[in-house]
Amino acid sequence: MTRQAITLTPDASIRECAQTMSAHRVSSIMVTLGEGKEARLIGVVTDRDLRSRVLAEGVDPQRSIAEIMSVEPKFIFENNRVFSAMHLMLKHNIHHLPVLNEQHQPLGMVTSTDLLRQQKSDPVQLIGRIYKASGVADLKRYAQEVPELLEGFAYHIDDISLIGKLLSGISDALTTRLIQLFQQRHGDAPTRFSWICFGSQAREEQTLHSDQDNGLLLPNDLDESQLEYFKAMGEFVCQQLDVCGIRRCPGNIMASNEDCRLSLNGWLHKFERWLASPTPEAMLNCKIFFDIRFISGSSDLFATFSEALSALKPDQLFYRALASELNLNSVPIGLFNQLKTEADADRHKYIDLKRRGIVIINDIVRLYALQANIRHASTLERLDALTKTQWLSKKDIFDLKDCWRYLTQLRLRAQLDNEPLPSNCINPDGLTSLERHQLKEAFYLIRQAQQAASFKFARGSL
Repeated sequence: MTRQAITLTPDASIRECAQTMSAHRVSSIMVTLGEGKEARLIGVVTDRDLRSRVLAEGVDPQRSIAEIMSVEPKFIFENNRVFSAMHLMLKHNIHHLPVLNEQHQPLGMVTSTDLLRQQKSDPVQLIGRIYKASGVADLKRYAQEVPELLEGFAYHIDDISLIGKLLSGISDALTTRLIQLFQQRHGDAPTRFSWICFGSQAREEQTLHSDQDNGLLLPNDLDESQLEYFKAMGEFVCQQLDVCGIRRCPGNIMASNEDCRLSLNGWLHKFERWLASPTPEAMLNCKIFFDIRFISGSSDLFATFSEALSALKPDQLFYRALASELNLNSVPIGLFNQLKTEADADRHKYIDLKRRGIVIINDIVRLYALQANIRHASTLERLDALTKTQWLSKKDIFDLKDCWRYLTQLRLRAQLDNEPLPSNCINPDGLTSLERHQLKEAFYLIRQAQQAASFKFARGSL
């Protein structure tokens, strides 16, 4: 974004809008209500609107722009990454994206031309091709390009953990396009629906070895023919995602499974049951299903579900049970601060960075986020939101962020290097002295956070 926001109020005339755009040599105007710090974005008018909604329709240019503007436009915050802007614009087929600050005040506009000028990343172009794919064969071909593209992408970014966000964006695009292709073949959905995802895709932390975790949220009281339609949709999308290289979930957490294809009341009853009876199985389900994100379909239906989910108030027994689960996993640090390794059948030494580090961080952060009623799915977004609460100190939050990023970078680097080890694992002997020191420090900080969370929740010291 290279210029300040060009704005008008909704009572400005169409002629005034066109003159303002011409004077500032811009292709869009942000429509706002209020002045100064109170200004809020309510719409957008683009040069395309002037052509299709004014000239083509013979609309009087003295009428107000409120009659032709696009209301409730998509927007992005100033600190989001260019990749997120590209993904949003490709997904919704828009060419102008308002940029707001954290107080929702308009700062400027990013256009598709701006992004093309800055575009250096083939993986983002791949997402665009996925959204425009004509069939499953195209999607399968595009998906096969992912590993090679990611390897090149990783050498052009400072934070390799962004690959998780990129991979999740590719999964989102594949899923959305498959749903569209299904509807082209079988007709529009008979009612509203929300395709949702769980786990690593919801947290936007996918890797090359991630599997599917998804489901369908449906309205209550559907008839048999409507349920059959969504059964076919779930089976088609999950099968084709597998064809595209996103393998089926070993635990069958997929929309092809009727237990993950539920009504609004059905999903809420499932969550209520887990919260009321915190068995080990319920705690495992909570770790998966409380990381949830909307992918495609009706955002209103998902918003209704999210509000109802937020209204559920677990008692302290639930939090103590979830905190107790933290102690079932430990960081690989032994006596005298030595790294503890495992070995596979070929005697390769390794440390499982996911199970012995990243998962523990995710579990700790999820626990605090649930207690604070934070509904973000991403671990880093949850940590950002926790800075506005009293549950964790800023130092602890920054430490957990650093640890998460460091372990994620090591994990992804090992996958890109195709090391002959189990998935998500590294051989610490291949690290430099500095990297080994940083790894030990990360595990030490994770253990401290793990013990603190266990003490706060499991021992009732809240």
